Amino acid sequence: MENIMIENIFMKDIAGEAILFDMYYAAMDPVPLSGEKREPPKVEFVPVSDATPQFRNIFITNVVCNGAEKAIFVRGLPEMNVKNVLLKDMVLQAKEGLDMTEGTNITLQNILLVTKETNPVLNIHNSKDITLNEIRYNDHSELLLNVSGGKSSGISLHGTDVGKARKAVEFSYGATEASLKK
Repeated sequence: MENIMIENIFMKDIAGEAILFDMYYAAMDPVPLSGEKREPPKVEFVPVSDATPQFRNIFITNVVCNGAEKAIFVRGLPEMNVKNVLLKDMVLQAKEGLDMTEGTNITLQNILLVTKETNPVLNIHNSKDITLNEIRYNDHSELLLNVSGGKSSGISLHGTDVGKARKAVEFSYGATEASLKK
């Protein structure tokens, strides 16, 4: 999937993720059936080939979602990240906010996340060159941003009131303060 533009979408009561980029679901419905148990995918680095899926050059703007399990879910492959995505001008009400793994050059701009879970609101793992610009979220959230994974780098947070959260940023699983771009 590449060179996609999506705009002016209204969603209500989404069973899974409002915005979903998942390179692991491999022909399975991304929303598990009632009672269905799924194990996390086995993460392994595989050489890039013609069969390697790609999500890149995607622009999504003016989206409103009133109810979802997760607002935004991005999961690329270690050998082929989800790349060059702009998510702009959105209001997303969901149980959880952002969960991103293996993303590169992804921008979230002017996004309001109204979430039930606030620890964290934004979770970024092994991703690079991520821009979070004008992110709005619930007052008194536990943690705004969790950055994890030793490959995380170039993450920038601008125009966002980090003081609304009890803790602004936390680093884990090999990520350090150097992951954030000053």
